[in-house]
Amino acid sequence: MAQTSKFSDQDLDRVVSALKIALSVQKVPANLSLVALGTLVSEVIEQNFPQENQKAIAENFAKALQDSIKD
Repeated sequence: MAQTSKFSDQDLDRVVSALKIALSVQKVPANLSLVALGTLVSEVIEQNFPQENQKAIAENFAKALQDSIKD
């Protein structure tokens, strides 16, 4: 999901790598990985943003995800 970010590429790569390792170690199939990551995203939004902003944040996240998938 490449976008302009306030985070460094190094920080992003470190977190993505840790998530990939966790899923790999657990031998999680792709469909369960997506469900688990979706649940994690929902929890991050619910726990870190005001309720009145959560829907817009989720919509923006979903759009960024869709935009990152090549046709």
